[in-house]
Amino acid sequence: MRDTRKAWWPLVGWLGLLVGVCAAQAPAATDPLEHGQLVIWVVGPTPRPQPTADQERARLHTSTGWNFGRSADSFGQTAGAGGSTIPGSAPSSTAVVTQGPSFEPSTLGSSWRDVASRLRASFADLKLDLVPVSPVDLRERFAGIGNGVKQPDLLLSGTAIRDKNPFLADLSLTSLGTEPEGMLPWGSDLQPWNPRYRHDWLILSSATHPDVARAFVVWLEDGMRAHAELRPLGGPVRGPSSLALSVAQSALSGGQIGSADPDAAKVPVAILQGAAFHPAAPDALDGVAVKVDVLAWAANERFAVYGLRAIASSPRAFGVAHPLLILRRGEDGNWRVLQMSANLAADRLSDSFGMLWPYARAVRPELVKAVVGVTLAAPVDGDIRSGMPELWWDNAGDARLLAVEWQLSSRDTHLFLVQDDGPRLQVRVRATFAEVPGAYRWRVWSLGAGGTMNLSPWRQVTVLP
Repeated sequence: MRDTRKAWWPLVGWLGLLVGVCAAQAPAATDPLEHGQLVIWVVGPTPRPQPTADQERARLHTSTGWNFGRSADSFGQTAGAGGSTIPGSAPSSTAVVTQGPSFEPSTLGSSWRDVASRLRASFADLKLDLVPVSPVDLRERFAGIGNGVKQPDLLLSGTAIRDKNPFLADLSLTSLGTEPEGMLPWGSDLQPWNPRYRHDWLILSSATHPDVARAFVVWLEDGMRAHAELRPLGGPVRGPSSLALSVAQSALSGGQIGSADPDAAKVPVAILQGAAFHPAAPDALDGVAVKVDVLAWAANERFAVYGLRAIASSPRAFGVAHPLLILRRGEDGNWRVLQMSANLAADRLSDSFGMLWPYARAVRPELVKAVVGVTLAAPVDGDIRSGMPELWWDNAGDARLLAVEWQLSSRDTHLFLVQDDGPRLQVRVRATFAEVPGAYRWRVWSLGAGGTMNLSPWRQVTVLP
């Protein structure tokens, strides 16, 4: 899979020059990480059974890997009997990985050390304690807080720790927005540095540094990017920005979407807030304040696209969502909302924005032409298919980008983007988005230069396991 970590945020910087964004920048939600302190418990997989003395002697005789005395094979320079520093750091580094006695050393591995290295690269003055903890020791470690065990601010894991440890519900904030569209399922072979890897995190209610813990979650959900790339755009944002922000603010706060395009998919009011934040309980969103920032935008006289970040916060809950919002200008001159994906994984938002923004930039009038659109072929409306069906349509060849808008049941819609830069008369794509069995509605957008657009009729296909 293509690495998109570097494609998204640099685009924001020069896109601002292209479409006239003011150069001023708003304060970043990650500012508390600049000079803060943070204690993270990394909850790893269940440790392997302790070897017998004979097994350990045999392992040491044949091993060429881990060796507590050879720091080059582990965490870098030795920092004493209890831990080691992150690779490349001096012994006095403030980012320390502490090795627990019952924790298999390889379970922290290069992946989580990479997370720490990225964090330190962005926030050199952050004092970070990254402590590996075995799941089987988790309750015991909490019982030892204040008795030689430092209070954690946050738990971090590559597995769904809250599902296996119900007692954590009474000790932590409710995590919101942890299941965006485009994330990989638990147990994936991909490592935590991959932007699509799903991290599980819990901010502790008794966190000593709660603001820093929340800032870390924003940084993590934004794809662990450098501090200079994290600030939302400040100053006046041209185009229908006030409508985009008010719509997102209202929808993610549980309100109505005003000014909906007559061709927009019908999405129940309560769906978008739930799709963005995935509350674990109905009352989890009570008292939550939502702050929406524009991360990237582009608009011409007929088509506009916005990449947003929404931070939801209350004394009992915290989370981050990345909505994609598309607006279209009607013949009456008024802007309306055509499509909104409530929460995309950071790399999915990056890819989607990167493919859509060229159609929201201004072009010379002679290049703006109406597009004919496509004629849907298969599956026929109401069809039933197994697995991920192939979608077919006849193509006029006059569009530059084709977008399959899809909707599972009555949830929010998403875009599956297909470049149309060849003289194809028929297009076939596999509906890889249909990972979950159910009833899917789908249609195809045809996008041309300057944001001209043609929408096909909707069809429905039921996908079986």
